[in-house]
Amino acid sequence: MQIDQMESMLTQLSQGFYIRQVAVIISLYLLGMITLYAYRDRLECLTRTLLAFPIGLALWCIGSFILLTIGIPFRLLTIILLIVCFEVVLYAVLRHKERLVFSREIVIGVLKQELVGLLIVGVIACISVSGLFSVSVSNDTMYYYMYYPEVITQNGQYLPSYDVFLSDVGPLATMIGTLAAMFGFDQTYGIQMFFTIDFIVVFATAVYDQAKGPLGKKAYLASAVSTAILVSATPFVVISKWILANVY
Repeated sequence: MQIDQMESMLTQLSQGFYIRQVAVIISLYLLGMITLYAYRDRLECLTRTLLAFPIGLALWCIGSFILLTIGIPFRLLTIILLIVCFEVVLYAVLRHKERLVFSREIVIGVLKQELVGLLIVGVIACISVSGLFSVSVSNDTMYYYMYYPEVITQNGQYLPSYDVFLSDVGPLATMIGTLAAMFGFDQTYGIQMFFTIDFIVVFATAVYDQAKGPLGKKAYLASAVSTAILVSATPFVVISKWILANVY
């Protein structure tokens, strides 16, 4: 097989992988934003935007793990129903305790306010899945990181026949891997990269908030220097680029 034919075959096989992963990232962001909107009086807009994706990803992972643990078939419909039930209970409890008020004006105002954040998330998601940032993979990475979540997604349950080395993999990392098998793309490297970028921005923002009191205008410099030290530190580079590091 010639190189151009191989490239054409790989292109056909991977068609839609990137856009599906971008759609999943945006969906997880929106899920987290819906959850955090219940605390809109306590959280600033920037805080909600930065925490939305991790919260959405956590809901998927915890919800998936709960289904697998209690024996309910792990399917897209069941995980959606579980998350919907959680959101309904959350809003019902908070509306009763904190008297949350919803009106057309509030909803329209929030939609306008969050639109810019959503556009930024979309751009960063496209960059994250584009392959612009390198990752480190190995045979073990493919074995643990991809095939185990795929097997769980296909079977819809934990089975005693699973290899002990597979069952030693961190359960929440495995649940992240099920996103690829569940939504029809090859791997979740882009999701991990988006999470890394989000973490960097959260870190920079947190340093700035802590430094702006004592340092004033120099807080930006303190945040920039601290973030530069973080992204150049060997532990951070290993965790963010070596896929297998996030499995254990």
